[in-house]
Amino acid sequence: MKSDGSKVIIVFSPFYYLGQEKIIDNYKLIDTVSWIAQNEHCYLLNYMNHPINNDSTLFKNAYHLNCYGADVFSEILAHDLDSIFNIDL
Repeated sequence: MKSDGSKVIIVFSPFYYLGQEKIIDNYKLIDTVSWIAQNEHCYLLNYMNHPINNDSTLFKNAYHLNCYGADVFSEILAHDLDSIFNIDL
């Protein structure tokens, strides 16, 4: 990917905040992936602390967005990707 100029984007998608408390070593995973992304010059979009995680109406369960939540998140993600690629969607 480095040789052809591809951009690698790693995404930690939204995760309902009450469910995050049940994951053991959640922050170790985030720290490890953040380190890899930085060292490999990848983009990391981490939505684990985004305000979307506090809205229970957007989630089917702690781990999955419902249809409405997926639409809301898609808009957020599209905006952030636009910032990386400098395109108008």
